[in-house]
Amino acid sequence: MVLFRSATTGPALTTLGTAAASTRKAQRSSTGTQGRRSAPEPVTDQAVDVGSRQRDPASGEQGNSVDDQDQAGCFSVAASRTACHHASMTDHPLLDRARRLWSDLAGAPVAFKDAAIDVAVSSRSLLCPPGWVGVVGLGSAVIGTAPDGDTAEMVRASLSDLPSTAMTDPAVVGGRLPVAEVLGPASLAYCDVAGFRPVGFEVVEMAPAGHTDVGTLLASVPAEDADESGLAEITSPAFVVRTGSEVIAAAGYRTWPCSTAHVSVLTVPAKRGRGLARTVAAAAVTHALDGGLLPQWRARPDASRRVARALGFRELGSQLSICLLPAGAAESVDHL
Repeated sequence: MVLFRSATTGPALTTLGTAAASTRKAQRSSTGTQGRRSAPEPVTDQAVDVGSRQRDPASGEQGNSVDDQDQAGCFSVAASRTACHHASMTDHPLLDRARRLWSDLAGAPVAFKDAAIDVAVSSRSLLCPPGWVGVVGLGSAVIGTAPDGDTAEMVRASLSDLPSTAMTDPAVVGGRLPVAEVLGPASLAYCDVAGFRPVGFEVVEMAPAGHTDVGTLLASVPAEDADESGLAEITSPAFVVRTGSEVIAAAGYRTWPCSTAHVSVLTVPAKRGRGLARTVAAAAVTHALDGGLLPQWRARPDASRRVARALGFRELGSQLSICLLPAGAAESVDHL
């Protein structure tokens, strides 16, 4: 069990998440030993780029996602009340919630239609950086946004005959479209109260988002790590682990549309590989679930995805952003 305490109230400890705790208690009493889950696969506490300069839905600015692995030690997640793994019949409520979120982020009318891609023209799309093409697949359906009608038609014609999983595969998409630059793909995973598995036994302290010690943590890591983590933009409390008075890991989330909380996590380089990111992430996700939010975990590397699975997330789809070559440049490439 993960416990946390308030930085302002001192040593009094509070159990992490009344909703999650009550759900797990009910599951234990109804399933007995036969209903116990097998031990989660080993997870490393590292940091890798999860591959996105995606726009931040809360601000419209570019936002980065990094996972908690060896090189960087920070990652981005997100929250809302639902669940996550490879899409199946049991994921319908969760899948519906995720699809509503990304349809809203498209900034124009668009719908997830099985075995097809629906591409909308949108200058306000948060699926990708401005002027790019954004593609999001959830379950067996895919949506996309493009900056203009000609590009939307080209994307639709080029990708419509592909399987849904191939539409977010850079190698496949690059063979169909004149791609200049790619961000992603990043897997999209979700978690609900019933599936959530908090891990770790550290004491996690809850502090205000702008707490001085969180700022000190941000200043102590490479600037790229701090920017990628998104920790400076959280609107929730910060959930931190200390060694003495020093904050060595922290997590929190920023509110996104559709009752979603985009969670950010950062660990100091010297303390990575010890499970601290999972511990503070569990605290942030619990806080989000207790607030009625849906956790979303966006990541690319396998290590990051293992962290998500260890916490009970289920992968439902993926996101890809592509910058296309200008029409004249694309024609020149075709003639080489």
